[in-house]
Parts: sequence; structure tokens; C-alpha cells
Amino acid sequence: MNRLFFLVALGIESLLLSSCDEDENLPDPVDSSYYYPPLTGTIWETVSPRDLGWNEAKLGELIGYVESNNSSAFIILYKGKIVTENYWKGFTVSSSERIFSASKSIAGFLSGLAAEQGKINLDKKVSD
Repeated sequence: MNRLFFLVALGIESLLLSSCDEDENLPDPVDSSYYYPPLTGTIWETVSPRDLGWNEAKLGELIGYVESNNSSAFIILYKGKIVTENYWKGFTVSSSERIFSASKSIAGFLSGLAAEQGKINLDKKVSD
């Protein structure tokens, strides 16, 4: 799994937000507290769990659980920055893996979030 997954999620979010009604006065979608990685290169900013005040022992337990359940990769982002990034079974940061179900989950989550915030109407046809 590579970082393409994150960029796909951002693309889905952009599509959802672009389907908003034209007469809505939406705030600027760029939140300055979030980090947006460059589209080229391999440098991605990180933040430590300790700096976030997270329980590092519990995070270690979570990573162990994910590994023990046949995962090949696991990443946690906080406001766009990498908190933890783990690979198993021969996978690396540049490996590819099909993640169809994960993509559907992200699309569903973002659709629900946009609807909850009143940014899209799920009863309206996308073609409209």
C-alpha cells in the first residue's frame, strides 16, 4: 500500500464538495491547521504520538492487533501528517495492493460527513 490511498481520499472529498449547490456560501475548504503533502517526491511530514498526547502503549497494542489480523500495511494520519506507518509480509512504502473495500469505506464516510454538514443532499441525483 502506498500513499496513493490518501490522495485518492482527497480526490473523493473534492468530488463530493464540488457537487454542492451553487448558491451555497461555503467556507474556504483549505484548513490551515492541516498539512497537505506535495504531489511529487517522497517527503511526508510526521508528528509523534507523544507530541499528540497519545497513549503510546495502546498505540503499540493497536499496531500489534492490526499486524496479527493479516494486514500488510497500516498508517495513521493526523491532520495530514504521519503518526505511524507500518509494513509487514514483505510490503514497503512503495508496494501496491488492491484496496477496493477500503476505497468504498472512505467514499461512504466522506459522503456521510458531507451530508451531515449540509454540503450535499444525498436525495439529489449526482447528474443534477
